[in-house]
Amino acid sequence: MASIRHGRGAAYGDFDYDGKLDFVVNNVHLDQDSTQFELFHNVSADNNWIVFQRQGVQSNRDAFGSHVRIYQNGVSTISEVGGGSSHGSQNSSIVHFGLGSETSVDSAVVSFPSGINRVLTNGSGNQVVEVFEDVSTSTSPYSNQELVELFYNNGMPVLRSTSSLNVYIQLLDVSG
Repeated sequence: MASIRHGRGAAYGDFDYDGKLDFVVNNVHLDQDSTQFELFHNVSADNNWIVFQRQGVQSNRDAFGSHVRIYQNGVSTISEVGGGSSHGSQNSSIVHFGLGSETSVDSAVVSFPSGINRVLTNGSGNQVVEVFEDVSTSTSPYSNQELVELFYNNGMPVLRSTSSLNVYIQLLDVSG
């Protein structure tokens, strides 16, 4: 569908809860004093999907700043939830992953802004997964944590830290 209106903001979300992302555009009329919106309904072919609805407890309620990473057949995909998506609009804070023909994910890691991580395994597709920040768990038994970066250079792991202190490193697989 084409539009010739003056768009001033756009946001996406699954407005009809069918697993397909739709989007809405805020428009300004020619008189500049009134607005209207256009909803672009996604009517594409059905594919599989999984949605993560997070709720912060220690972090902010909508878990803005959180990350969700799914693992599927050895490949990871990540999505970050941020605020302030576009002028005069806000994308849905629900994290949506399209799975195509796949019917599940191997695992998912939800990382809250507080540093608390939730690891979920064997997620079936075509469902909404509610994830609450569990403040009864601790992210690390060590205080005064320092940021350490791990990256690969020519296939070899390289650690980088700005700390002059001893650094504790714990490597975990996707099951924790």
